[in-house]
Amino acid sequence: MLKKFHSFFLLSLLLFTNTIVYTPIVYTPIVYTPIVYTPIQSEIVKGYQTRYYETKPIIHAPTFTTSIMILEDDDFLNYSLSGNGTLNDPYVIENFDITTSNSTGVHISGTTKHFIVRNGYVDAEQYGIRIADVAENTSKIINVTSSFNYETIDCAGISISSANGIQLIDNVCMNNHYGIHVSNSYYSVIVGNICSNNIANGMTLTESIGCLVDQNICMYNSDGLATFHSLYTVFRNNIFESNDGEGLNIATSGGHEIENCSLSNNKYGLYLQVSDTITIRNNTIIGNEYVGIHLLQIVVLEITNNTIKENYVGIDALSSVLVSVTYNLFENNTAYGIDMTGYNNSVHHNRFIGNNGGLTQSRDDGTHNLWYDPELKEGNYWDGHQSGKPYEIVGYAESVDKYPLDSNMNRIPRNWNNLIFGVVIGVSLVAVLTWMAYPKIKARRRRAKKILQKRRSAPVPPDYDKIVDEEHQKAREKVALKDY
Repeated sequence: MLKKFHSFFLLSLLLFTNTIVYTPIVYTPIVYTPIVYTPIQSEIVKGYQTRYYETKPIIHAPTFTTSIMILEDDDFLNYSLSGNGTLNDPYVIENFDITTSNSTGVHISGTTKHFIVRNGYVDAEQYGIRIADVAENTSKIINVTSSFNYETIDCAGISISSANGIQLIDNVCMNNHYGIHVSNSYYSVIVGNICSNNIANGMTLTESIGCLVDQNICMYNSDGLATFHSLYTVFRNNIFESNDGEGLNIATSGGHEIENCSLSNNKYGLYLQVSDTITIRNNTIIGNEYVGIHLLQIVVLEITNNTIKENYVGIDALSSVLVSVTYNLFENNTAYGIDMTGYNNSVHHNRFIGNNGGLTQSRDDGTHNLWYDPELKEGNYWDGHQSGKPYEIVGYAESVDKYPLDSNMNRIPRNWNNLIFGVVIGVSLVAVLTWMAYPKIKARRRRAKKILQKRRSAPVPPDYDKIVDEEHQKAREKVALKDY
């Protein structure tokens, strides 16, 4: 019997191990494209650097040295200007060197004519250049340096209000209260400006829609650029660095795109609050004292293909919903790569390298946040985690990345060989225990057989049937008495 059992066990084990063939699951890997930050062209940067250190450009034989005040179309005629105010031949205010104790150096408002202000320097008490309530697509300010306009808290180097379609190109605003301040001006074009060493924001954009902010430098201000109550603005190829507060501060706004910007060495690289439907992609966010990207009450946000490294925290997402964080590099942030609350957010296909001193690299104190793509069944790369087992995210949510990736951004397969080995060991252990218990089981069977045979061979009493009938009758009487 024992030989038969052993033969059966060996045959079963052989069949089990031969019929289970491990076939690795073939996943189509997502090609990870390294982040390539395309900075402002080097020749443009050289020009910026040259102008950055110039507090006052040299204006040879300036045309204007005193304040210019234009409050209606006819006032253009009070100055010897080229042009006639049409689209093809605008009035041109140029070659000016204005230092004045008046509140404003160049003031233009209430006009419908086309005009350009260019190639000059202005230093006034409150506003270097102030444009307000002019007709749409009629105004341009090009290559003007405006400095030392800071006597009141709302003054600015260049102040724009209700001037839809204005173009601000290649200007320098230094040592003002605000550098450039734009409000209630739709479709403004703000390109190639330098705003530095201003008391408040380098640039401010409020209550405006559809603006383009491209190739600007905002450094050594309170905030680099702040925008409030605005919609559908594109921030592209800008440098927001070394500001005392935020590099870029966005509040109560929506529909913005932030791409190819450098947001480094500020307290916060990018600070978003109470806003929605924003895209952040292809940016470099490095060395910020507190947080690379700070989110507060954000709804619908895409953060993709950014380099976020050497900040204190990479992304701090508070009370935010439907935030997608994908294809980013989180590297050597002092604390967590991502510290998240809120709910229904997703984090996948990111690289986490050396964050939090090599300990758990992210924290989740929210609810229903996913740290993997549920359709592709692919998560993130966590350096130092070589196993296909889920990667645990610390925090109250008790989240896990179910499908961690390797350094090539391919899913790490589960080690099925270990699983098969465990099954084989389990079966073997059961077999050994059964074999050890078999003698006792056999002895018990012998004893039971003997007892049964003894009972069958015992003589039956002659009055056996009578005794049984009496016992049944007693039982029926007992039941009847109980029912009664």
